Amino acid sequence: MCGIAGKLLFSQKLNKKTEVPVIEKIREVLKHRGPDHQGYKIYQNGWFLADRLSIIDITSAANQPVISEDGKICLVFNGEIYNFRELKSIYLKKYSFKSDSDAEVLLRLYQEKDTGCLSYLRGMFAFAIWDERKKRLFLARDRIGKKPIKYYFDNNCFIFASELKAILSLPEVKKEPDWQAIGGYLKSGYVRSPLTGFKGIYKLPPASYMTVTDSGKIRTESYWKLDFNSKLDLPKENWQQLLENKLRESVRIRLKSDVPLGVHLSGGIDSSIITALASEESSGNIKTFTVGFDEKDYDEMQYARKITALYKTEHSEIKVQPNIEEIWPKMMYQFEEPFADPSMIPTWYLMSATKGHVKVVLNGACYIPITAEFVFIGENKRF
Repeated sequence: MCGIAGKLLFSQKLNKKTEVPVIEKIREVLKHRGPDHQGYKIYQNGWFLADRLSIIDITSAANQPVISEDGKICLVFNGEIYNFRELKSIYLKKYSFKSDSDAEVLLRLYQEKDTGCLSYLRGMFAFAIWDERKKRLFLARDRIGKKPIKYYFDNNCFIFASELKAILSLPEVKKEPDWQAIGGYLKSGYVRSPLTGFKGIYKLPPASYMTVTDSGKIRTESYWKLDFNSKLDLPKENWQQLLENKLRESVRIRLKSDVPLGVHLSGGIDSSIITALASEESSGNIKTFTVGFDEKDYDEMQYARKITALYKTEHSEIKVQPNIEEIWPKMMYQFEEPFADPSMIPTWYLMSATKGHVKVVLNGACYIPITAEFVFIGENKRF
């Protein structure tokens, strides 16, 4: 999980002397998302930064921002493109690559397909591409919205970042509550896109992209929509095989990692299936992690132990005695938006313990890179 941010000025040049301290401040705000490398690129009317958590190609060749040879295209990227090697072999044979990263493949694919590159991507992502030739900023978010992009704009500039706190750290951004968003939270238990809880700051919706010109023209479009029209009429055994194939493939592509990887195992159906498939698809033993409680009605360790014994995983158990007063301020700092899911508390403790063993985990909901402050929690939205 990386942190990205940027600023584009409308019809005016950037004052490097005053902007560099701003960039450094935002890097500091986002560094927990990307502790492995911090980099930025400054243009005449904007800047773009990335704090990188290295998962695919952990060498310095894959550091960000990713810049084209002529310096005219700049990419900052958060997430993973699961089919990047296939894209590389099919569509990008004419290019030379300095790394084995999915981010560099994304930049090349944009050079080939422009905004149409989105229809080729399989993964979870939030990215921004500044195209100096077209004087256009292109931002996009994955189909389900696992990875966040928040943004703010006025008559003078457009600002985006992975987190609200990065945007709120800028002096030109007013910090005012959005009562409409808070009303929606009281109804739904979370803040729906495009609202964030703060006036004037928005989320790019899932399966959407945005273009912003240097003259201030902003356009948002959806590039994908779930289609329920096509129906399959299959026998029960065919459905079972189809479902297993899809699940197996989904787990397999998420096991591609150049860093240690594990599984959160509650003992329930979803995490048990993922543990089973990961164990079968992996060449080595899978690391599993379970959180438990003193209250027997909430403790699921006995079920998780049955799965770990069956698949011979390297298992760790974390017994939790929640201290809400201690962790609440930390969780609110990372959530940033109103969010009402009690599972946030055991998940926080589980992540705290998991971080010492692996850099990435699979669980029943999503694939989670682990950072110093477990920001993933705020991204595991419900749709």
